[in-house]
Amino acid sequence: MKTRRIRRCWLILLSVSVSATAQKLTVHSLDEAWQYANQHNSAIATARSNGQIAQKGVQNAYGHLLPTIAVTGGFTDNLTLQPTLVPASLFGGSPNVFNEVVFGKQFLYNAMLSAQLDLLNLPRWNQIKAAKIEQELALVQQQKTKANAYATLSDAYYAVLWWNEVAVLTEQNDQAADRIWQIAQNRFREGTISEVSLNTAQINREKTRLSLETARYNQEQAEEQLKAFLELPADSKLALTETLTKKVLMVSDSSDFTTHPDVLLAQAQVRKANQSLKTAQSAFSPTLSALYQGNIQLAANSFLSFENASHLPQQYIGLRLNIPILAGTDRKYQTDVAHLNLLNSQQQYTAIQHQIQHQDQRMLQGYASALNTVQKSQRIMELYAQNDLHAQRRLAEGIIPLDERLRAFSDWIGYQNEYVQHLLDYLNQRVQLTIRQRTFNE
Repeated sequence: MKTRRIRRCWLILLSVSVSATAQKLTVHSLDEAWQYANQHNSAIATARSNGQIAQKGVQNAYGHLLPTIAVTGGFTDNLTLQPTLVPASLFGGSPNVFNEVVFGKQFLYNAMLSAQLDLLNLPRWNQIKAAKIEQELALVQQQKTKANAYATLSDAYYAVLWWNEVAVLTEQNDQAADRIWQIAQNRFREGTISEVSLNTAQINREKTRLSLETARYNQEQAEEQLKAFLELPADSKLALTETLTKKVLMVSDSSDFTTHPDVLLAQAQVRKANQSLKTAQSAFSPTLSALYQGNIQLAANSFLSFENASHLPQQYIGLRLNIPILAGTDRKYQTDVAHLNLLNSQQQYTAIQHQIQHQDQRMLQGYASALNTVQKSQRIMELYAQNDLHAQRRLAEGIIPLDERLRAFSDWIGYQNEYVQHLLDYLNQRVQLTIRQRTFNE
C-alpha cells in the first residue's frame, strides 16, 4: 500500500510538472512563432480541412464512373389465386362452355441482379474536372488564409517587440528624470535655482513615470493579443527572446515575389468558369450505357419447400443511347449564363493582376522610404542620447545650469516619440514585404 501511494504521488507530481511546462511558450523568432501558429491556429486548420474535403470531392467524382450494381429480392404469398375462365373445348368439352382454372402457385421467391456502366458520359467527366478545380480553389484559399494569418501574427509579434522597445526607452527616461530631479532638489536647497526649475524637473519626473506605466500596460496588452492569436490559454506564459536590433530590422528588398494568392485565386476562378461553360454545353451531348439484368423466380405451393418448385430464370444485356433533342430552354439559359460568368472572371483576373502589380510597386517604394527614414532616425537618436549624457555629466560637474539640462532632456524625449513612430511605420512595411516574399503552399 505504501508503495502504491508513493507511485501515485509521483504520477501527480509528474502531471503537474508537465502541465506547468505546457503553460509556457518561449519564442526565439517570428518564423518559430509562425511554425507554432501553422500547427495550432484554428483558421489555418479549417482551411487545411477544406482542402482535404475538396480532395474527397475529386475521389467522389471519379466514383461516379464506376458501374452501378444492385441486388434486389422479394417474397410473395398469394393468399388467393384468381381463377381464369378457360374454354372447355380446349380439353375436348362442349363448345360455349367455360371452366374455372387456377394458374400459378401460392409462394413466389424473386431475386434480381442489375448493372449499368456508362460508356459515354461527358457530364460525368466534366464533373471530375470541376472537382479538381474546386480542389485547386481550396488549396489557393488555404494559401490566402495562411498569408492573412501570417500578416496578423507578424503585426502582433512586432507590436510586442515595439512596445518592449518603447518600454526600454521610457524606463531610461524615468531614470534620467529621477537623477535630474534629485540634483534639482539639492540645487534648490542651496538656493541656486528657482522654484520654477524645481517644479519643471518634478513635472518631467512624473510624466516619465506615467509614460512608463502606460508603456508597460500596452506591453502586457500586446502580449495578450499575441497569445490569443496563438490560441494559448489565458493563464499561459509567453516569452519573446528577440529584440529590435539593427540586424532584425534588416530584410531583403528583393522584388522577386511569388505569385500573389489573389492572382492564383482569380486564375482558378477563370478555370472554374470555363469548366462550368463546358459542363453546361455537355448537357446537349448524348450518353451511352451498357446494361445487364438477370433475375430468377421460384414458385412453390409449400412455404420454404423447393423440391417441386418451378425455376423461372431470365437475363439480358443491352445498350442504352440517350440523345437530348428538345427539353425546353433551361440548358441554353445555363450555357449563356456560364459564358457571361467566364467573361466576368477573365476581366476580374486581368484587373487583379494590374492591381497587384501597382501594389507591389508602391510596397517596394514604401519599404525603401521607411527603411531610409528609420536608419536616419536611429542615427539622430544616437546623437540625442550623446547630448543628453553629455549634458548630465556637465550638470553634475556644475558647468551648465539646470535649465540647459532640462532643455536637452526635453529635446531627447521629444524626438523619441518621432523615432518610435518611424520604427512602427517601418515594421508595418516590413510585414507587407515579408509576406510577398514567402510561399504558403507548404
